Amino acid sequence: MKAKLFLVDGADGTGKSTLAEEIRRQTDGVILHQSYRWRDMMFVYHTAALHFAEKFIAKGKTVILDRHWPSEMVYGKVFRNGSRWPLEGRMMDRVILKMAGTYIFTLGDPEAIAKRHAQLQCVRREEYSHSISQV
Repeated sequence: MKAKLFLVDGADGTGKSTLAEEIRRQTDGVILHQSYRWRDMMFVYHTAALHFAEKFIAKGKTVILDRHWPSEMVYGKVFRNGSRWPLEGRMMDRVILKMAGTYIFTLGDPEAIAKRHAQLQCVRREEYSHSISQV
């Protein structure tokens, strides 16, 4: 199978990491989990993720980005008074299109998502504590 790029995105607790792991298992790929490590440099952070993805793909490895710029468009607005890079998505989309990337958005019932997020906070570090209505 030819190496591919998958971008899995959605609200906390919707199954992104579970889906990313299944894609990794089926493709023998690599997951790059995009948590919020550089809160004030999100554009650089997402650009670096694509750079690393490109290196893995060149070596024949499928890459699954667990979160990417669509999350910044939502979470940046909710938790950082908006993204400082309003055109980030347009640039990212162009790069991802050139890389033949596939977006996968995880969705679900808001009440079930909120319950799952609360459960996850007990077993792993979730970046934000919030109600589903904020997101």
